[in-house]
Amino acid sequence: MNEKRTLRTLIFVVLLVCTILVAPILSVGATVSANSISGQESQVQTVTDSQNQEAQSVDIVAEPAAQAATLAASTTVTPGITYSTHIQNVGWQDYVSDGVTSGTSGKSLRMEAIKINLTNAPAGSSVFYQAHVQNIGWQSQFKDGTMSGTTGQSLRMEAIRISLTGPIADQYDVYYRTHVQNYGWLGWTKNGAPSGSEGFSLRMEAIEIKLVQKGGNAPGSVENSYVSDKKTFSVAYKAHVQNVGWQNAVTDGAIAGTTGRSLRMEALQIYLPDLGSSPYGGGIKYQVFVEGVGWQNQVENGAIAGTTGQSKKIEAIRVWLEGEIAEHYDIYYCTHVSNTGWLGYAVNGQTAGIIGIGRQVEAVKVVVVSKGNTADAPKSSEKPSIEVISEANFTYSGYVDSKGIQTTAMGDGKFLGTENQVYSSFLKLTSLKIDMNATNTGIGGGIRYSIHQQNVGWTSWVNQGTSVGSTNGSLRMEGLKIEMTGEMANYFDVYYRVNTRAYGWLGWAKNGQAAGTTGLSEPIGAIQIRLVLKENGTAPGENKNYSKTLRLGIDVSSYQGDIDWAAAKAGGVSFAILRALQGVNASTISAANVDSKFYANLRYANANGVSVGVYRYGYAVTTEQASAEAKALVDVLKEAKRQGCGSINMPVVYDVEGSAQLAVSKADKAALTKIIKQFKTTIEMNGYSFMLYANRDWLTRYIDMNEFANDKVWVASWYASKYSFTLPPVGMDHGYTGKGNVVMWQFSSQGKVPGISGNVDLDVTML
Repeated sequence: MNEKRTLRTLIFVVLLVCTILVAPILSVGATVSANSISGQESQVQTVTDSQNQEAQSVDIVAEPAAQAATLAASTTVTPGITYSTHIQNVGWQDYVSDGVTSGTSGKSLRMEAIKINLTNAPAGSSVFYQAHVQNIGWQSQFKDGTMSGTTGQSLRMEAIRISLTGPIADQYDVYYRTHVQNYGWLGWTKNGAPSGSEGFSLRMEAIEIKLVQKGGNAPGSVENSYVSDKKTFSVAYKAHVQNVGWQNAVTDGAIAGTTGRSLRMEALQIYLPDLGSSPYGGGIKYQVFVEGVGWQNQVENGAIAGTTGQSKKIEAIRVWLEGEIAEHYDIYYCTHVSNTGWLGYAVNGQTAGIIGIGRQVEAVKVVVVSKGNTADAPKSSEKPSIEVISEANFTYSGYVDSKGIQTTAMGDGKFLGTENQVYSSFLKLTSLKIDMNATNTGIGGGIRYSIHQQNVGWTSWVNQGTSVGSTNGSLRMEGLKIEMTGEMANYFDVYYRVNTRAYGWLGWAKNGQAAGTTGLSEPIGAIQIRLVLKENGTAPGENKNYSKTLRLGIDVSSYQGDIDWAAAKAGGVSFAILRALQGVNASTISAANVDSKFYANLRYANANGVSVGVYRYGYAVTTEQASAEAKALVDVLKEAKRQGCGSINMPVVYDVEGSAQLAVSKADKAALTKIIKQFKTTIEMNGYSFMLYANRDWLTRYIDMNEFANDKVWVASWYASKYSFTLPPVGMDHGYTGKGNVVMWQFSSQGKVPGISGNVDLDVTML
């Protein structure tokens, strides 16, 4: 037993020593192991391929005590970069990481392709890389493990660019150097600058890539990192960033600013460091579009464009070369914009960015390219800029009764037509044409519209520049729909409202909603249209109460017997007002007096998609009795809910037409008014919407309607000879002109509806 314990102790000591000695070698791997010994990372030196493979082959089997010691070590995880190259006659090599050589040297073997990955990087981070390939030139960018270069084509890689994006780009620089035929190892470069050679038909043979914290030193010499037969210019630039200040200058396509941090760029400097030694004269000029300022005056050769200390964002930039240098070179630049990302490249003074919707430029990239050098010119399918449409580019016109064609421009308070008209001499609007010039905005799409026209109904949609309706004033416009199309719909909401003869200005509709009236024969006299930015825009008003449409309905009780609600719905019934309580003396009313068909009617009306309200035929001659009637009705509704009969989504109605209440009013009109108000108060206290029902005579003579001027009113006004049919009348021709908001009209007591035997009351409503 003692010999075994001694042997076990000896093994433990040996393994612990091996762990301490081998751990630094193991830490070279692409991912920092949770078992790494704390503090060893800084001691790791670049190793050869054979050393790396040897380190990776070590297999440590530790006793539990040794494992516990290892787990207690530091578990700090830092980002890394791994890469694999495809080599002539070798194929894909194993991945190496963080400065280790991939490829060969001294074997005259060409590098043909590469794959690069980040490890332990913050979310949203990526590595981009672009290869310059024999007979092809600069390929498109690839990222995050996708192959760049070629395989199976015997084509050499000659140069490469590597850059970081996302949060990691704010924390690290990516450095890289290449081993090139006839030159050997070139100097280190970073962040998107080219490494290798161009124009000499020289192969890349090996590469080393390493992440270095921002502000850290390069891994080695940065001299002679790229050789080319082309006379190229470097462009240098730096950004002043919110909460950061002035960053260090970057060059030739590297990122200035930040991405993924929602920090605005506030100022910019750009200059040509090689200009002094150039055979060409000239310089570089640029200007920026600043929040609340617009386009500033142009500046040149390293001067500050933008603002500092004012918290103002740059929204767009323009850059161009001047003088002799402009005859030999083009300058490309692109912007990273909030909520959008990288836009495409602009060139030689074009606008880059988004103007007019408040989005901030967060980063820029700039590169100078020889004239005609299409291989090196940056390529992107994205637009370089978007400029919001202005009021001058948006107008609408239409024919106004007796006045002919009128035109108005978009803007606050502008309307087409005539408002504040006298009802009896109302001037109607009969046609509409919208013109929108968006050709210079960089935004695709446009606007389309349709009108509801007298005797026609809804017209087909037409696009901007097309007139719809009656251009001679013969047929009135009754409704309107407008919506944005294509890319325009991503940036704008369109709001519009109409002024009608009966209702005046209705609320604001938006994005294709039907504004105005249908089925009411009500002309439109004026319209307003507003384009509102989806981002940072302000709606001109609330998006509600923008239309009035008549719906056909019925009011029923147990007198109608069993109703086939599916047939009634199919026959055009869209709502029903159901009697909830049977007629009894108000002093003894309770939920027990429920209408014998109420629960069934409520259940099956809901099941067939018919909107439902309820009514109580009033008997109360005191306010106490009115309160009792209202409470009994509320109890019935609670029981209906308990039974799962469905919802009440229209008003609770007090029906005032009985002889007892007429006697009260003849004695004291104010007394009946108080009774109605007491019923209303009790109903509303229980969360229901109130509506008053009476015929024209009662509303005019027996109820003080000044007390109900803002309440919903249901008018009974029968024209048996005209409206004793299934179809509803056109308009609200009830004849009542007194106070109250008339939203429902009972126009017949002799209606015929599928699913109901005998006559039934017919109603129309705008609810």
